Amino acid sequence: MDIDMIDVTLRLKDPIDQDQADRLQASLHELDGVISTHIGEETRHMLLTEINPRVIDADKVLAHVNNQGVSAELAVPDRF
Repeated sequence: MDIDMIDVTLRLKDPIDQDQADRLQASLHELDGVISTHIGEETRHMLLTEINPRVIDADKVLAHVNNQGVSAELAVPDRF
């Protein structure tokens, strides 16, 4: 069974600590359509998420992150 996947990168306005990262990633994994998440030790200001766009979109991921108390925005290449 093929699953559509796209990457969504969010820029976190403030870096988060490991506990916050763990809680945020756990909450994202509860959402239907979220396949994987990653916040690296060296990139605490970036959240990489892989999603199934047939189930969830980038705006819903962003809204969820912001609702968790983490201020974020969709990252676009010219902002890196």
